[in-house]
Amino acid sequence: MKWFYEIEPLKDPKWVELDTSLKAIALSHGHCYYSRLSNAKNRDNYRKEFELIFSKYKIKINLEEIIIREQNDYLNRMNLPPGTAPNMALLENVFIVLVCILNRIPVFLIGKPGGSKSLSMQLINTHLR
Repeated sequence: MKWFYEIEPLKDPKWVELDTSLKAIALSHGHCYYSRLSNAKNRDNYRKEFELIFSKYKIKINLEEIIIREQNDYLNRMNLPPGTAPNMALLENVFIVLVCILNRIPVFLIGKPGGSKSLSMQLINTHLR
């Protein structure tokens, strides 16, 4: 959470609707827990429970929107090869791997062939040099 909180001021301030600490909490949960859930039903249940907890304190938060905006922000800063579609697998893999690399957290990308694992690694390798 600390890393997400600290990098927020360095980014373009075009999305200031949500407090930085709430956004950091949401992104931390998205990175640590939400991304590990393999099917849509489990993710939806997790998202609903997460948002319910915040709603008890009168805080409206959309976990999925926050994560997708962050993923798109990371990918939009990279030059994609021609013909590359920014699908959900690529967005998620770039998000997970980039955060892990910058925080020196070991990570294993596991999934079916064609899930953008190698492409995400190539993009990150190209843009972190």
